[in-house]
Amino acid sequence: MMLPFTGTYAALGTAIDNGFKLYVQEQGGRLGGREIEYFVVDDESDPSKATDNVNKLINRDKVDVIVGGSTTGATMAAVPLVEQAGVPFISLAGAVVIVEPVKKWVFKTPHTEQSTGDEDLSAIDVAMAACAAPAYFPSVRIGDTLYADGGLFATAPDQVALHEAEHFFGVPPERVTMLSVGTATDSYQPADSADEDDGAIGWLSDGRLILTLISVQQQHVEAMMEDRLGDRYLHLDAPWPREAGLGIDVATEQAAATLVALGKATVAEADFTRLAQFM
Repeated sequence: MMLPFTGTYAALGTAIDNGFKLYVQEQGGRLGGREIEYFVVDDESDPSKATDNVNKLINRDKVDVIVGGSTTGATMAAVPLVEQAGVPFISLAGAVVIVEPVKKWVFKTPHTEQSTGDEDLSAIDVAMAACAAPAYFPSVRIGDTLYADGGLFATAPDQVALHEAEHFFGVPPERVTMLSVGTATDSYQPADSADEDDGAIGWLSDGRLILTLISVQQQHVEAMMEDRLGDRYLHLDAPWPREAGLGIDVATEQAAATLVALGKATVAEADFTRLAQFM
């Protein structure tokens, strides 16, 4: 067994070890009619240790089967070794990439309920639902559910990406390096300054309220990511051009040209020494 008994996921490794051994004990200490002998290595929640651990289990301990790899990183580091050695490997991690494309000696436990739910949907339905931005395209109905663009809550998806990497793929935040590319909304300001007596009409005109919410969301997410990832997070963005006529539902040729020019200027002004660390 290759499990994390130290490091970030030590508690998970201990729980898996106890649960597996309890199940075997309930089967009379035998599986498939054969008595079980355990050889255990600690992957320390560090995928870089997987190579040494798998080699120990295969070459030193001569195991028949390896169970473990509780994170996708540790699993994927072990895959080439078990495939070459012809030793069955049952991974406990969740990523589909572990078994797709199909491998001869690598298997995985089923997804948890948190990782399933849309596997029966067609690719076109998923694509249409993901593009159902109310300002551009209508919402999309799939079955009894009406979908709108996730950008309504994740215009700045940095935190969502980190959460999915950490929660679903078992990647600890200290192993994440993130390059974030904005759309100038970080520094959004309405063309006309806000007044104390601006009501609903004033705030809803020209998309001011929506763009303000998007800007605040971007700033909030950026601050959180800088706190969580430190120097391993880089956000590239351009200053908002107040007089350029940009907006959430503005898709004119002039707006596109403005955005392209802003992007080129942002890259030209970037610190390439630091940017190279994220490429």
